[in-house]
Amino acid sequence: GVQTCALPISLLDEVVRSAPALHEAVLARAELGIRRGDHAGASALLAPFVEEHPELPAARALLAAARWGEGRSSDALDLCRDLERDQPADPQAPYWRGIILAGQGRADEARAALCRALELAPGNFAILERLVEVEVSSGQRVEAAQRLEAELARTPPRQEPALLLARVLASSVEVTRSEQVLVAASARHPDS
Repeated sequence: GVQTCALPISLLDEVVRSAPALHEAVLARAELGIRRGDHAGASALLAPFVEEHPELPAARALLAAARWGEGRSSDALDLCRDLERDQPADPQAPYWRGIILAGQGRADEARAALCRALELAPGNFAILERLVEVEVSSGQRVEAAQRLEAELARTPPRQEPALLLARVLASSVEVTRSEQVLVAASARHPDS
């Protein structure tokens, strides 16, 4: 219940207070705050931490997520752009930039950012799923389906892209093809 959830948070808070040099604890507490909707608390924790440790891309990406959650999209985008400039091989910044841009209704820019993130982290299903969501929501179902079919052609085949493809096809009234994808995915992964 609620008490069991509060105990680890209070312990994590104590670790962060007593040993701020434990970067993992600070990042874990900030991520937990973001997941629980406490974007302001995560932002307050991360801002001084990022200032002290700008070399940690995960901290900067979490700060961007916290700022976005606070409704500070411009600050979040600036953080993402700075991170992309400083860490061009890290997929977190273009991923978060894509999420923020999609939230602003800037589908083409969001798509470009998410494509960049996927280039940096091929096979990352979270990035792929978000990219497909942007494509579908902006009416690019054919492109989304083609992207997912290409992912399915990769070795080894994975069930997640097949299920996402079936969803995309079903949403575009290609029900028969959607059923075929589901049957094929079930045949490849009978235990799922």
